[in-house]
Amino acid sequence: MKVYPFIFYCFSVLTLLNCAPQKVEQSPEAVQTHIQKAAQTPIKPSRSQAPIKAVNVIMLPDFPVQVNVAAVVELKNSCTTVNEIYQNQRGDTFLIEILETQQKQLHCKPQPVLSEYIIPLDVRNLSAGHYTIYVNQTRGHFELLVDN
Repeated sequence: MKVYPFIFYCFSVLTLLNCAPQKVEQSPEAVQTHIQKAAQTPIKPSRSQAPIKAVNVIMLPDFPVQVNVAAVVELKNSCTTVNEIYQNQRGDTFLIEILETQQKQLHCKPQPVLSEYIIPLDVRNLSAGHYTIYVNQTRGHFELLVDN
């Protein structure tokens, strides 16, 4: 009667040994192919709002009035770029979002880089009045003295 537990134990051990992961030897060519595929796969960059150092409103004296926003952006390093600028208007407020992308590169100069972006606002058919501009939470203002 004591033989059955021993046989069960041996059978279990043999089954587990057969199911254990096996080391697979790869040829150098297979490893090189895997490395090349990984190098060809683009690394998804991280995106976030760019830090704004200054917002200036530029009103051109033409009629209809043209309004531009000059946003000074401080990029973190030489591998950071501005890749998207979004603009939306809600009533008397213009919302502008400037997104930066951090590229995954080995050789980035760590010092900050200042860049200026001129963003034309869509002010056609706006009524006279005070308007507020937010560029990534940095505020600016302008006033239209007459209907545009």
